[in-house]
Amino acid sequence: MADVSIISPSNSAEHVDQKVGAYLADGAGEVWVVYPKTHAMTVYAGGGMQRTTTEYRTDLLPELVVSLSAIFS
Repeated sequence: MADVSIISPSNSAEHVDQKVGAYLADGAGEVWVVYPKTHAMTVYAGGGMQRTTTEYRTDLLPELVVSLSAIFS
């Protein structure tokens, strides 16, 4: 299971960090944090993180390709 959080201008870094920690503690396999202003996404999983501005492929759903250009077009 992956959780997705869309960041708004009112979200502080501390708030985002708390949300990511809570989702992972509740058993999320991945947490995707989407930043509309910078057209980027950071994925937290397995104790690490990965930032992308192009596309993301997840091991949770191998057939899924998240294209950020399609999201932000």
